[in-house]
Amino acid sequence: MEKRNNLRSLEIAAGKTGFTDDVISIVAGQVCYNNNKHYMLEPQKAKAYFFWRGERYVIENTEGFSTVEDWYCNELLPKIQMLTLLLCE
Repeated sequence: MEKRNNLRSLEIAAGKTGFTDDVISIVAGQVCYNNNKHYMLEPQKAKAYFFWRGERYVIENTEGFSTVEDWYCNELLPKIQMLTLLLCE
């Protein structure tokens, strides 16, 4: 079963594209859309932001996921869910 996401793309600045699901914000450089995925041309430079109780958390794409969707579903969403659980205790 394929994981679904509700990411929306945003134009944020020249040469950069943003994505958000209202909780996680992703900033990537140039992206190209192919086979229903957004491929990042420089995946290691992408960053994701998550705000919780006034604190800003930054997650870098150190694993080098090549698409925004793969990074979101396989790393970001699970990390944010775990962080939320840990911070609620």
